[in-house]
Amino acid sequence: MEINGRAACFLCGPRGAGKTFFAKKVMENNPEITYLNQDELFKKKFGKILFSKKENMLQMKNFLLQQISELIQNSRENAKIIIDINTDNPESRKAIILLLRHYGVNFIACWYFITPYEQCLKWFEQKPEDEKLGKWASEVLREYELYHKKATDINFPHHLYYQGKNIPGFDMIRRVDPLNSKFSFP
Repeated sequence: MEINGRAACFLCGPRGAGKTFFAKKVMENNPEITYLNQDELFKKKFGKILFSKKENMLQMKNFLLQQISELIQNSRENAKIIIDINTDNPESRKAIILLLRHYGVNFIACWYFITPYEQCLKWFEQKPEDEKLGKWASEVLREYELYHKKATDINFPHHLYYQGKNIPGFDMIRRVDPLNSKFSFP
């Protein structure tokens, strides 16, 4: 698929779904892609990946939006960008879509991860302990089910406009099972 102008692929899926694995495989064949990963940014800036509800979530959200803004503003005109951040609700996705559109990203794809739960659990169990935060298999299942329940807005048939409003949404939605999908952009 030929895309003119800036293009972004937005990764949507539960923890352990293989989003980072898949993005890195795509980048092996496309070294020109710019990659933004929430976990790496948080580790670098704050020394840890995940935060409890007690901590300032607004500060974390604003930090991510700032990083995305700077990335887009400093990117070349035909940049390809993969955004690998936690967007477990429609409002988070909407804010990032609006930001991308504001800075001239003219093609936004959603890679919606449909990884089977058993595989998510297996990959989650392989993560380093500091990334698990003491979570158990039952919590991973609860998060998996909750994510897919909250992600129903991704699947609406007229996804070119965000929830029926005059806000351009995703230009393309690609369902990704990282074990069976082609490693390509978009």
